[in-house]
Amino acid sequence: MDEKHVNKLARSVMNKRGVDLSLADLRVSHGICYLRGTVQFIKGRVPDNKEAAMGLVIKALRQQAEIRDVVCEYTLR
Repeated sequence: MDEKHVNKLARSVMNKRGVDLSLADLRVSHGICYLRGTVQFIKGRVPDNKEAAMGLVIKALRQQAEIRDVVCEYTLR
């Protein structure tokens, strides 16, 4: 699969779980997903425990067959 498709897949996983990536940078290179910047949740879908919710999002990314690993360098807002 080309990286364009995998990048779109990673963004759709994040969007399904209500993560706003407008201030963040999400890239996929050689099957490794890089998440940098400021991550926030969409208004109205903010969970009680943001850290646990992001852990579930990262777990969902790692479960995708096209993504080998996830590198996280983000801050939660």
